[in-house]
Amino acid sequence: MTTSSGIDAALVARVMAGDDRRATVELRVVGTASSALRGIATAANDVDVVFRERAGVDEWFGALAADGEVLHEPRWLAPSCQYFARVRVVGAVVELSTVEIDDDGDTNECFGRGPWTHFDVVVHGTTAIPVVATELRLITEIVRGRRDRIGPLVERLRRGPCDRALVRRGLTRAAIAPDDAARLLTALGETER
Repeated sequence: MTTSSGIDAALVARVMAGDDRRATVELRVVGTASSALRGIATAANDVDVVFRERAGVDEWFGALAADGEVLHEPRWLAPSCQYFARVRVVGAVVELSTVEIDDDGDTNECFGRGPWTHFDVVVHGTTAIPVVATELRLITEIVRGRRDRIGPLVERLRRGPCDRALVRRGLTRAAIAPDDAARLLTALGETER
């Protein structure tokens, strides 16, 4: 499936395919690229990759920059608590970052325990790609109020599998209004208690 921007699962897999040097780095594909890898219909404009360590950003940046166009050298961005780099490679903008926010929760897509605890490995061709859980993507899009992205995520999770307890926890942590949370959980197939 190709999104309106041209970022599809095959392109994400090409970006993520790499040599053994990059295979040892702990990372997760997040954002709309993770949805594209799962075949969820949503517009993906770039490939976002979160790393546990800054050294991973540096290593991937070096490898990708050798074959691509450097848009943003790795550097610390204090306002967003990110070590961040951006490269254009194989026709895609790839954003590499850490998100260094102290949080012991597991319901955030890019920081805390969430991306490291709740993920799947999606295989595309011969490339195995660690991808953040769709439940975390849904929580992110709800918090951001992106209604156009919420629907396709709900539809995918409604068909299953879905960790409804994780979604419920995320909605509570994000202080989503109880009526809105109940409607969303009902849409996911959870009956009210």
